[in-house]
This record gives sequence, C-alpha cells and structure tokens, in this order.
Amino acid sequence: MNNENPSVPAQVPPSDLIPCHLNYHRTGATVYVDKRQIFKLRPESLLGVYIKIDLENQSLLQCPPFVAFQMRITSDFEIKQMGDGFPCKDEDRAKELMKVIEEKNVNVPRVVLANWAGHFGLVTMANFEVWYEGVELFVYHHPKEINGQLSKYSVRKFKTYFGKSAEITNEEMLTTTDPKIAEQLFREKGDELQKNAAQPPKTNQSKDQIGLIDGSAASLMGSQLLVLSRAFPETVRFMEKLEKTQAQEVYDAFKRDVFALTGKMDESLLLDQQQFDELSKRLRKNRRNKQKGIDPIEYELVGGWFFKGYANMTPEQRRDALQKMNLSPPSAEAIRKICERLKLPPIRKPGRIN
Repeated sequence: MNNENPSVPAQVPPSDLIPCHLNYHRTGATVYVDKRQIFKLRPESLLGVYIKIDLENQSLLQCPPFVAFQMRITSDFEIKQMGDGFPCKDEDRAKELMKVIEEKNVNVPRVVLANWAGHFGLVTMANFEVWYEGVELFVYHHPKEINGQLSKYSVRKFKTYFGKSAEITNEEMLTTTDPKIAEQLFREKGDELQKNAAQPPKTNQSKDQIGLIDGSAASLMGSQLLVLSRAFPETVRFMEKLEKTQAQEVYDAFKRDVFALTGKMDESLLLDQQQFDELSKRLRKNRRNKQKGIDPIEYELVGGWFFKGYANMTPEQRRDALQKMNLSPPSAEAIRKICERLKLPPIRKPGRIN
C-alpha cells in the first residue's frame, strides 16, 4: 500500500506526527497524522483517514484505488481504527466520506428536507449511516456435509457500514470442494446478483413515468421550500444559503420557527433582543390567525405534482382533484397562478395550457 495520506501537510516535523495503523483485507499500512490536527478534537471524537493504493498492490490485493477509514481518538490521544476499511472508486468518493466524519462529530441535529410518498417536510437528523453491499467467495478450513454432499465453499453476501465491521446478510453453500468449480459458481452467482440489483422495482407505472418521478425529485426542492417558508421562514432562509451557514444556526432557527407556530418548545431558546421581539410578534400573529402555517392546497399540489400526476393535468382537472379531497380549492385560474408562483416545473406536452 502507498502510505500517502492527502490530509497531512508536507514538511511536518517527525516529532509532530502520530502513527495511525490501518488494516484492510488482512494487510496493513501505517500513515502519520499531524498532532496539531488531533489536539483540536475532543477525546472520543472521530477522525477520517484515506489512503491511495498503488497499481501493483491494487492488482495483487484486488483492492480499489482508495480506501477510507473511520478512526476514533482515545482519551490518551491515540488513534484507533473502527470497523473495516471502506473501498472507494476514486478520491472524490473518499473525500465525501471525510465529510461524513465531520458531520458525525457535530453534536447538533441536522435540519434536512425530507421526501416520502407524495409528502415532504423539514425533519431533524441526529444520526446517519453510509454503507455498501458486496459478495465474496468464502473458503472453509474443513468441508461441511450439505444434503449428503461435501461443501468447502459458500457465497456470502455482506453489508458494511462505514466505521463498522461487515455483517453477513445471506450465505449460500456451494456443493463442491473443487476450487475451479467454486470459482465458476461464484461468478455465476455474482452475475445473477448484479442482474437482480439492476432490475427496476415492481410497479404499475410505466418506465417513462418511473424515470420522470425519479429524475424530477430534485426539481421540486425550490417549490417545497416555498411552501414550507410559510411555517418555517427563518429555517428556510438559512437552508437556502446552503454552505454559508452552520448546523447550529439552522437548528436554532428551526426551534424558533416551531415555537412561533405552536407556542411550545422541547429545548431552551437563546435569544437576543431583536430575535425576542420578532418571535413575540410572530407568536401573537399566529394566535390571531385561524389558518396558520402551511397552506394545504399548496402542499397538496407540490407533494402530488409527480406522485399523483398533477403535472399532467389542466388547471380545471387539478381543481376537480382538490375538490374530491375536500380542500375547497379556488378557481382554475387561481390554481394556475399558484403553480406559477410556486415555480412548479411543467411537463405536459407543448401547446396545452397549464
């Protein structure tokens, strides 16, 4: 393995380096991490390290070009590997996993925009995982008898979470002790698993509809945030800034929005005078309004734009669909203007009025 560690700056004195021992597929490597980076973190914090494997060892060890590792800093400021190495096809993927480590070290819940089955909303995410699945040909030291036949090999399907050891999710014994036959059966099983993984999920929708729904989910993000901004104006403003804000800022804004909307809070709020005055004003306004928060018609139109096919309907058809749901929709022209204001992406054929 190449001991290159892109996260360590050049020209660091040896006395300022801490050795970090890595294990991957029964082989090992040692990288050195700048001590000053470690001392910036608290004990029990996580540290991300990735290594580049040279071409010769990639072929010899059947390894990917890069392998990422999740490490833990002990109370003695030693670095310990957690779980197995995580294979990466390129350096960009390895760097993405380093950002995952940074996220895990943040003790503030993340506020994210979630989508599910025609619905969407802001949710807090306190924990998340990254994993990959794979198959391997496992060799037993001693043959086993399976239905009267000897077996020394099995095909194991496993799932590996970043920072954890692999978990076997399925095992199928191969009734042979011949290594060549086992290799052939393993290749056939691997091809079968890849073929099944490539199959689209069973559904009543056409392939064109599936592709449209999958490919257009991201195009609704702006519309979803416009709907949610009625109830969560501060949170949405912070989220629209993307990387310019810290997780703590977004979470504090979310707590203020929830309090203004409901008058309840599960955690204490730290407010300056301006925030206190604005929050008090919003709370009084929401108490006077009969309809507050998210507009149900806007929410239904955006949530069902692709999921329920509103994108393929005329304004009159959308109004009829909303009436069947007892939502008391306005006129067809008003619905057309709502869709336009929410910037919903049209997908109906040209020449037809939205």
